Amino acid sequence: MPDIRLDPAAFAFLDELVANNRRAWFEPRREEFHRLLIAPLPEVLEAASAQLADGPWPVSGGRRTVFRQLRD
Repeated sequence: MPDIRLDPAAFAFLDELVANNRRAWFEPRREEFHRLLIAPLPEVLEAASAQLADGPWPVSGGRRTVFRQLRD
């Protein structure tokens, strides 16, 4: 199984977001947010689900389980 992770830049983005949690800061960075966090999320969830599948509480995550805040 490949080692699937979020880009370290995603965590740097989140740190910056905590410090600048304003629409004026976020809007020009919306595409970066989607590239770093939203786009890779289903693949990360699928990899985590595969690793946890044999555990006492198997989980199932991926593209069909991702929802968008304030959209779904």
